Amino acid sequence: MGTRAELLKKCRHFSSTFIYRSAHFLFEKFIKAKSVQEDKKRRELILNIILFAVIILLIIVNLNNFYRIFHHPDFGGFGATSPILILGVFVFLYFLSKKGKFIWASFILLAIYFAAVTSGSYYWGVFLPEMILSYAVIIIMSSILINTRFSFLITAITIITVISLSYLQLNDLSSHKVYWSSYQFRMNDGIVFCITYILVVTIAWLSNREIEKSLHRARRSEAELKRERDLLEVKVEERTRELKRMQVEKMSQLYRFAEFGRLSSGLFHDLINPLTAVSISVRKLAEIKGQNLEEAQSYLDGSIAAARRMENFIRAIRKQLSHQETKISFSLNEEIHQVMQLLDFKARKANVELNFVRQHEVQAFGSPVKFHQMLSNLVANAIDAYDDMPAQDNGKRAVEIRLAENHHIVRLEVQDWGCGIAPDILEKIFDPFFTTKNLEKGTGIGLSTTKNIVEKDFGGNICVKSLPVQGSTFTVEFTA
Repeated sequence: MGTRAELLKKCRHFSSTFIYRSAHFLFEKFIKAKSVQEDKKRRELILNIILFAVIILLIIVNLNNFYRIFHHPDFGGFGATSPILILGVFVFLYFLSKKGKFIWASFILLAIYFAAVTSGSYYWGVFLPEMILSYAVIIIMSSILINTRFSFLITAITIITVISLSYLQLNDLSSHKVYWSSYQFRMNDGIVFCITYILVVTIAWLSNREIEKSLHRARRSEAELKRERDLLEVKVEERTRELKRMQVEKMSQLYRFAEFGRLSSGLFHDLINPLTAVSISVRKLAEIKGQNLEEAQSYLDGSIAAARRMENFIRAIRKQLSHQETKISFSLNEEIHQVMQLLDFKARKANVELNFVRQHEVQAFGSPVKFHQMLSNLVANAIDAYDDMPAQDNGKRAVEIRLAENHHIVRLEVQDWGCGIAPDILEKIFDPFFTTKNLEKGTGIGLSTTKNIVEKDFGGNICVKSLPVQGSTFTVEFTA
């Protein structure tokens, strides 16, 4: 049973495949339109289907006639030869369409059909129902195969023809045959009407089917274009963000070099003191004899301390210029001390005191270079907040750095009591290239870089509270 079922299944599959491939071959070889433009392609396809179907029907009629002639030699005359002539005309129209002249083939087909119907109307009478239906079919075909404007022309010609034939027949000016009017309605007449209806609905279906396919392709193309447009907008937006990020990074690097340039005079000044101490200690060690070991040890300790201080300065300078972003566990306290050493001269020159308030040692995971850069920007801006404020004996000129940790949440505050920030520009201070300083003091990239580091490198947030003439407090929070 299983083998028989499988065999039947294979036979059905073979039959369906054979039918599909045969139909596909016939369509590709004999019916498929060659036009590229959608509307022309639709009209050419409908014409090819009509002509191909009529040719098949006429071939069957001629084969039937040949069979009748073979069995009845007396059968012949015009009734036997006319189908051959009609077949030749339709074959000519078919090849004309296949050669790309489907418009001319449509005109000739409609002209032949119109002439045949008009001749029948003249001979049998214009009021014969088949004639009236045939004129309607001609109008429909002209609209589908040519265009709507041509169908109006055909309609006008049909109206003139029908009125003229009606006038001739009503005034007995034509020798038309009206004996059919006394006949009772027969089955053959119903079949003719049904065939006409089928022809009309088939032509309309073919036209609507191709129009719907064209609309479906248009909607699909529109949807694809919309998707491509949306994708292009996303790509443009992503590319814009990438270019903006690269621009900010480049400006950030330039900003670090510019900041180092502004700090270089203070750094060199601070390096001179330990270098001088090392030089004096070395000279003293050279003068001391071997018996005074205690004094030699004191000078040696002084040299080591001075060297360590220079090492801390050099490390701070390297971090200021470095762009390495290795993520490690590091001490926030140590980084804050290095920033304070780096900006010590800038603070003393501005008569500003740097204070560090902390609870205990705080460790964090991330890029110490980025943290160093972020804190340097905040402290440097806090020092600059006193530039336009006069030095007073009772005025507090200080920058306070506060560090605290609670449940692995690090809270870093940098507060000054300087000029403050006007409320109307408070929301703009983190925008790239926005600055209220002159070109010598700032580029407008410091705070935007700081915000970017806090949010992207440490996954935290930064906020600011400020009042004019009362100072500002920048607060940074992130997970340790």
